Amino acid sequence: MKRLVAAVAVGLLAFAAPADGKTVVATGDSMIQIVDSFLAKELQPKHFRVKSDAHVGTGISKPFQFDWIRRARYLARHYRPRATVVFLGANEGFPLRWHGKRRNCCSRAWRQAYAARAQKMMRSFERDGAARVYWLTLPAARPRSWNRIYRSVNTALGSAAKREGDAVRLLDMGAIFTPTGHFQQTIKRGSHRVSVRQRDGIHLNVAGARIAARYVVRRMQRDKLFP
Repeated sequence: MKRLVAAVAVGLLAFAAPADGKTVVATGDSMIQIVDSFLAKELQPKHFRVKSDAHVGTGISKPFQFDWIRRARYLARHYRPRATVVFLGANEGFPLRWHGKRRNCCSRAWRQAYAARAQKMMRSFERDGAARVYWLTLPAARPRSWNRIYRSVNTALGSAAKREGDAVRLLDMGAIFTPTGHFQQTIKRGSHRVSVRQRDGIHLNVAGARIAARYVVRRMQRDKLFP
């Protein structure tokens, strides 16, 4: 029996992430894909590991499909990341419960409910002040019907991040990719225009993901996340 307990203990220690402050979790829905790959590339020279955790088609307002609050607790406890990068919200707009009532998007009550859920995730990722959270907002989409939802998501995230304080960085992707508030296929980089969105008009393409990842890493550097 003692041998079995010892074997289980060794297995758990091997499965857990090393507590050396060198892990970054990149999580979210399909929006984090490609971005996570560039984060890994950018952080490798700094000797940081990136753990990718993408769940396509999920959303905070879709707990019937996937529980993001529970997932945030798991990721924080299991990987003990120095920082977590979140890009999530492309599939939102479903009704949420708030004060015992069903609230439809995109009412004030719905935004409050969304903010409360996002704040719980942020708090888990912060790990009692031991880690930082870098949460990317949603740039405007080509399908106009999505933008009312995206604006509500971004407003809710702003409220949640403000309540959590300095540990959470809300990174404005709209300022980079849709500074006019409307969808743009290209943005100006230096003396050139670069296509940054995929054909669906929602996701970032390879060039856009690279720009987003580098923006996140620059913010990490400003926060002195690296030695």
